Amino acid sequence: MPGDRLRGAGGYVYKTRLANPSARRGKSGGFRVAYHVGKDQITLLAVCIKPKCDAVRPRQIQRILNELGLL
Repeated sequence: MPGDRLRGAGGYVYKTRLANPSARRGKSGGFRVAYHVGKDQITLLAVCIKPKCDAVRPRQIQRILNELGLL
């Protein structure tokens, strides 16, 4: 699985950084992405532009997982 497991979020949630070709700064100016890996599907949970968000926080992800019924 690409990315690191996001501990404290519940379930199998991973986070990774993706380069933004428009930013021309590689991953440092790219996107932060969080996704949940289930038995039969992968669900995109969050995407944000790195300068506008410092981190993908476990509490935010828990709230999203609860809303989607994945926890």
